[in-house]
Parts: sequence; structure tokens; C-alpha cells
Amino acid sequence: MGRFIKYFSRHAGFSVSEGLAENIDAVLAIRAEKGTLSVHNPLAPHLGHTFTADSGQGSVSEQLGGTTTYHYRLKRTVDVIEDGAKPLTGGADSIDNMRAIDSIYRVAANSAYR
Repeated sequence: MGRFIKYFSRHAGFSVSEGLAENIDAVLAIRAEKGTLSVHNPLAPHLGHTFTADSGQGSVSEQLGGTTTYHYRLKRTVDVIEDGAKPLTGGADSIDNMRAIDSIYRVAANSAYR
């Protein structure tokens, strides 16, 4: 059995278990003033996923079709190289992503859920 990582704050949370290839158990939950958005399996949605919006007065769940996220990234790269499409992200996005990942590591290192 793999490790289980869990983090919840007042507004958002996530939980992930290792070994997603066979037993998908990942949930992203974002809590706001007027409701919650939950995404079951945001890491590998092509293996099954659900988006659920709950306002406290009712909820709506949906699933989207599609293939792997890698397929979409590769397709966009080809579009940029061959057709001159504008990249969806640039250098500033990469730096912001690294900052976000560093912040997640800091929170996880100090989390009671390690």
C-alpha cells in the first residue's frame, strides 16, 4: 500500500494516494463562501473522474470526455512548432509554477497529515 498525502485548509484541500494507475484515490476540494467544488481524480481524469459543484441547496456532477493530458500538451507543442500557434504558457508561468510547488512542499513539511 502506498503513502497517503492529505492537506486541508479553510478554503481548499486535496488528498492523494500513490499507485494511481490501478486504484485512483485523489480528490481536490475547493470550499468557498457559497459552496464547494470537488474534483475526483484530477491527476488522471482519462481513467475516470467527476466534477461536483455543491451550493448547499443542491449539487451538480459532470464528467468530461477526452484522452490523457499528455496528449493535449503534445498536440499543443506540435501546433506551436508547425503552425505558429501561440504557447499557452511562458517563462513567467514556469516561475510561478515553481513558486507554487515550493509553497506546497513547505506546507506539506509542516503538516500534521504527513
